[in-house]
Amino acid sequence: MVRWGALAAAVLVCGAAADNRYLVTFKDAPTHRAFSALAVEELAGGTVEVDLRRHHAVAATVSDEGLAILRANPHVESVEPDVKRYEDRMNVNPEELEGGAIGMPYGISMVQADLLEEAEHPSKKLCIIDSGLDMRHPDFANNTKITGSDDPEGAGSWNYDASSHGTHVAGTIAAMRNGEGVVGVNPEGRLQVHIVRVFGRRGWTYSSNLIAAVDTCIEEGSHIVSMSLSGDDRGTIEEKAFAEFYNDGNGVLLVAAAGNKGGTKYSYPASYDSVISVSSVSQTYEHAVFAQKNDQVEVCAPGVDVLSSVAMNHWRSEWETERGDYATFRGTSMATPHVSGVAALVWNRMWYCTAGDVRRALVATSKDLGEEGWDPRFGHGLIQALDAYHALRDYDCVPPARTPVPTPAPTVPTPVPPTPTPPTPPPALLVAPPAGEPVKEDCAAQEVAGGGATTLCNFAVAAAVAVQKVHVRVVFPQLFQGGVFCYRTEITVTHADATWTATLRNGQWAVFDVESAEVVPAGTPLYITVVNENPLCAVEVDGRVAYETMLPTPSPPTPLPPTPLPPTPAPATPAPPTPAPATLAPPTPTPETAVPPTPAPTTAVPLPPVGEKETDECAAQLVPAQGEVAGACIVAGGAAVAVRGVEVRAVMPSLFSGGMFCHSVNVRVVLQGVEYTGRVRHTQSAALAAAGAPAPGPAAVVVANDNRFCNAELAVTVTYVRV
Repeated sequence: MVRWGALAAAVLVCGAAADNRYLVTFKDAPTHRAFSALAVEELAGGTVEVDLRRHHAVAATVSDEGLAILRANPHVESVEPDVKRYEDRMNVNPEELEGGAIGMPYGISMVQADLLEEAEHPSKKLCIIDSGLDMRHPDFANNTKITGSDDPEGAGSWNYDASSHGTHVAGTIAAMRNGEGVVGVNPEGRLQVHIVRVFGRRGWTYSSNLIAAVDTCIEEGSHIVSMSLSGDDRGTIEEKAFAEFYNDGNGVLLVAAAGNKGGTKYSYPASYDSVISVSSVSQTYEHAVFAQKNDQVEVCAPGVDVLSSVAMNHWRSEWETERGDYATFRGTSMATPHVSGVAALVWNRMWYCTAGDVRRALVATSKDLGEEGWDPRFGHGLIQALDAYHALRDYDCVPPARTPVPTPAPTVPTPVPPTPTPPTPPPALLVAPPAGEPVKEDCAAQEVAGGGATTLCNFAVAAAVAVQKVHVRVVFPQLFQGGVFCYRTEITVTHADATWTATLRNGQWAVFDVESAEVVPAGTPLYITVVNENPLCAVEVDGRVAYETMLPTPSPPTPLPPTPLPPTPAPATPAPPTPAPATLAPPTPTPETAVPPTPAPTTAVPLPPVGEKETDECAAQLVPAQGEVAGACIVAGGAAVAVRGVEVRAVMPSLFSGGMFCHSVNVRVVLQGVEYTGRVRHTQSAALAAAGAPAPGPAAVVVANDNRFCNAELAVTVTYVRV
């Protein structure tokens, strides 16, 4: 795994070449052609068992003396034991499906295979390396897309299965929808499947046979190789061969079982970087106790009590039916075909993507289980077929040109005068629909940068309207932007005095109800403001406004002006008597009385009453993985408060950190000596749970990031009352 970064087919490996069988590599292709048989058979006295020409190597049986001769040969690059791969099985439970009804194994829906339709003409072939396939079984008998390769000197014919292991694996991948039995991940009989048999009755094979089997898969045109097998010992020649098969994501997609020993040891070939290592979960999303857990586990899939096809008449008992036999097996071998089958389902819909593209999509869209982010039991999580398809569909994965386009002769470009940028047009004035008739008006899409905003719906109506609903949709132009997987964002939508928030996935709509049907006057633009709260991912947003035209309000009657009355004549007033002349006395001065200045009016600033809830929002802090920031803010300026709630909003600066997919974080906030904890997803807010009752008093915020791998920007909001 590259970290971005039956108890069936666990394989036991002998550490030494007890049977004197070795893999011998030569320095180059000409040396291999000229000296392989000579060096092994004539000089070392050995026998060539498998010729791996593509890899300049042979598998040979030689004595201890011959081994020393080979190691001293100047044309030989390396010699190592040809390790064994064993098939292991336990807890096999035969099943009979009553009445021939279709049995939908639980794993099909768990990996979303039932939500994604198969391609009409799939071009990607899947190869199964296992114990063969019983083609007599009704789930495969009429499938003309299945072919195979025999191993006449070893395991035998590909269309015979002595152990039922390969038939069970094939059933999970491609059991046909035929009105009886079970269905596989690809049930329509369209997927091209090639079978290479490496396990016979002895139940094991060599590493060299496995390399040769993959060579055969590729020669038969396969693009995906499913290997429900594993082993303890690493092989340098095998590892190099698998790296060449994968070719940095430009070759074949390799899927293998993580192993069934329940410990932390590596299993191979699953633990090579070029191979997807698959762990196992149960129907209740619990990690299977037998599944190995280590830092190479990449994804997980259903592998506990998986129902599928088995070889006809394998159990000669009451379980035997004329329709075919079925059984539940358990093991990482049962999880592996879920992954390889989903890879085929998705890749055939997006045929122009590479193996690396498909692998990254499976990892990035997996459903997180267990510990936050990647962990050694579940890897990145449970694979999801539909989500992976959506990721590839919207990812910048352009189909190659079918035919080469001739390069035109260079021409001197004619200078073109610059086109002046037209001014922003005024809002379009729409004709008012009949009063009371509901109308939905679409708004043109706008691109919004990460953390940016835009205005939608540049139109107005030539009448007063009542806005009832606001619709907004987001679409990601690319799902991978700057190394970040962009598949959802939080938006803030504002219309008039109303504000809403929503978290949307790619292509998803949000519908907001406008309370009391807000009335917009005639000719007023119906603007919607949309903020993209994801700082890392650009989106395209479009919208829709639902409204009704208001009935015209009748004007009140204009009152008549009052009629003026004629003036009433005033009665005659008698003239006053003429006063006698008086002697004027000098005025007596009076002391001046000081007028006190008028004080300026004062306005009292009301304080919020004690006991009324308030909120303080702390500025976002960048908190490193397993770090904390003390004094992120001080609530209420240091006044004594009683905390009523703590909420945190998280933004991950990078969704991939150290090979981990960072989509959520465990947060811890300390206030008044009490810890508040919870998990917050990227661009979302969550209320934290208190681990006790806080004592009223001053409250300084300490915010901590308990994620082991991912940095996060954390913004704390505290609800409180003054005391």
